[in-house]
Amino acid sequence: MTDNLRGIIAVLIASAAFVINDAIVKLVSAELPSGEIIVVRGVLATILLTAGVVALGATRPVSVLMTRMMLMRLVAAGAATTFIVISLRYVPLATVNTVLQAAWAQLLRQMQRVMSDSIMTFLYGRLRGWLDQRARRRESLRIIRLRARAEQRLR
Repeated sequence: MTDNLRGIIAVLIASAAFVINDAIVKLVSAELPSGEIIVVRGVLATILLTAGVVALGATRPVSVLMTRMMLMRLVAAGAATTFIVISLRYVPLATVNTVLQAAWAQLLRQMQRVMSDSIMTFLYGRLRGWLDQRARRRESLRIIRLRARAEQRLR
């Protein structure tokens, strides 16, 4: 099995797991408070992810989790989980999934625009630098020619 095929299968399984998770949360939100759902979901996710990490041999030192970016990511993931669980309580499942997909599409469009702007800025800067360098070379050659002419006149 190729790496691409493994990646595709992993994305499909993850997407199915998210949909199943959201459906279960929607069903139990009528019976349980949001806080309890979040705790149970977190405990189960921790158990499953730990088993997967150990099975794949992908363990890392805990110090990796204590970097600023990783802590920011963990806080963002916690906030996302909280808001999704709360939204599933009040909004139909289809609406939540549509909003999430639309949000990702909008984020990707925004990233594409930023990337294209960055690339254009980079290329403009390179072109500008190249043109400035050519202009400096021309100016240097012009000065050298003028000096050569001046020396010839003095002789």
